[in-house]
Amino acid sequence: MHKAEELKKKLEAEDRQVAEVQAAVSGLINYAGVLTWNGGKEYLPDLRDIVAGMTAMWAPEDIIYDFNEPSRIQEEAANQIKTAVRKKAPCPTVTGEQALDIIRGLSIHAEALEKEGYPLAFWQCCRLARRLREDFTGHTSQPLVLQGDFTPDESKRFVRFGTTDRDHIMHGRVGKTPVLIFNEPVPAEKIPEGWYSFHLSGRNIRDSDILWSFPQHNTYTGSILSKTDFLPCNRQMMRIDGQFTAIRDLITLEGFCQQYGFHPQDLDRLFPEMAMEPAQGGMTLV
Repeated sequence: MHKAEELKKKLEAEDRQVAEVQAAVSGLINYAGVLTWNGGKEYLPDLRDIVAGMTAMWAPEDIIYDFNEPSRIQEEAANQIKTAVRKKAPCPTVTGEQALDIIRGLSIHAEALEKEGYPLAFWQCCRLARRLREDFTGHTSQPLVLQGDFTPDESKRFVRFGTTDRDHIMHGRVGKTPVLIFNEPVPAEKIPEGWYSFHLSGRNIRDSDILWSFPQHNTYTGSILSKTDFLPCNRQMMRIDGQFTAIRDLITLEGFCQQYGFHPQDLDRLFPEMAMEPAQGGMTLV
């Protein structure tokens, strides 16, 4: 009987969370229109991603679907956001209570994302919550602060990614070309001979769409090293829309080299402290 009571309470708590997240989705759809009118269009892509993630994670009646295609609920929410954004007049509004609904739903969703290891989506929740706080401070009965078993990530750009040492290599591709990925520019003296350094820009590392020969101040998202010179003849930039892929799972330097036919010793300049003694910890580059 005791276990049955515990299960009942757990299911009731989950139902409350689902209801609160769904209320947040409704508020976020209205908030999309507010952002459009209030100079916050740069936050709309994050809002769309968050709503898509919420409807995927917290819509039990729609949970079985093809992950390569948006679900029915996701499509409906996306269309509602489009309508809110295109609305000409009157200006869309979000009440103080709706703002609190949004922050409660974002808190629940952010905690789940942090526990399940989705740092980019977690950062997007924190970023949107900060903008919501800026828009509605003084208009709600409670502070618009994310609450849960996590520490909000309010960094200006997403930085929880990238190669850190010989045992934690983040890699990806530009087109079909393998690259090493870093969350900061690699110092020139550490770039291995025969490799080239480039810098990405976009709205975050996943959605980087331009490759540069130098870091961009406001849109910089990360840096890569490649054996291919993507910018010959002193070119400054190249569009890479849809061509950049960051692989989420980290591997070792030896694994990266084995996979793509490189020699680990050729990359020792990146990790000089480990070149002679691989058993000791690696040098952090980020």
